Amino acid sequence: MLPGGLVLRTCRPADLEQVGALLAARGDPPDAEDQRLVVEDPDTGFDATAVVVDGDRVVSTATLLPETVRVADVVVPAGQVELVATDPGHEGRGLVRALMGWAHERSRARGDLLQVMIGIPYFYRLFGYEYAVDIPPARPVRDLPLPVPGLRRATPADLPALARLQDAAQAGADVAMPHPAARLRWLVAHEATTTWVLERDGAVAGSVRVPEPDDDLLAAEPTAVDAAAAEALLASPLGGATVLDLRRLRRAARRAMAVRGEDAAVRGAPLATVLADATLLDALPEHLARPAARVARVLSA
Repeated sequence: MLPGGLVLRTCRPADLEQVGALLAARGDPPDAEDQRLVVEDPDTGFDATAVVVDGDRVVSTATLLPETVRVADVVVPAGQVELVATDPGHEGRGLVRALMGWAHERSRARGDLLQVMIGIPYFYRLFGYEYAVDIPPARPVRDLPLPVPGLRRATPADLPALARLQDAAQAGADVAMPHPAARLRWLVAHEATTTWVLERDGAVAGSVRVPEPDDDLLAAEPTAVDAAAAEALLASPLGGATVLDLRRLRRAARRAMAVRGEDAAVRGAPLATVLADATLLDALPEHLARPAARVARVLSA
């Protein structure tokens, strides 16, 4: 029970319409579909979402997603808070703080050592988060795909191939956060973006996810098995807007940071907080634990 007779509890099927309407009104219309896919998926379900209710009215909500973060060859269990929204008439009552407390306690109980999110700059520092990774700027995709042989929309049958492509793309990174199986299912199913695959000789050789026309999202997660597949993807706006300019845009971002400070790079920046410092450090090999200890001290300060 929260002050004023408000109640924080897990989401129920009868709440789904109200939660979707609140997310669409306070965020983006596709958020309602994202949340529906979460609660209807067997790997997450309704227990992944919490709501605050005022009588029979949903006035605030948040969802906790299961994640993993790979550091070198160590896989760290993690959580990610997403789909957060509060009715304007109930703002300023600490409802998001209560929901974040619910999410962190749920994460600890299931053994998560880390929390990550893409959140509002500065706001989530109130809950112990710090900026962790910069997102390089990229140009939005505005055009429909050009004809490319073998290019088609992904289907559920492509999910194993999409997972393999992402694993291969992330293999060389010191820190990686692969999509769980449920997330891949949602991304292929939902309507706000389309996952495209490049098929060659009967096998998936590349993929990229792009928004529907007139959306403001960016091309995401381009992958390819070799240079020829990458060049085929880059022949259309599906991948070219992001991939071709990545190095130049990263250099521009660094220059902007040097001139204007932190603000230049934190718009939509991924954030992270450590839930269990000692357990996380014990899980890492010694050569990674020392720098991680410095990060943990910063995050818990």
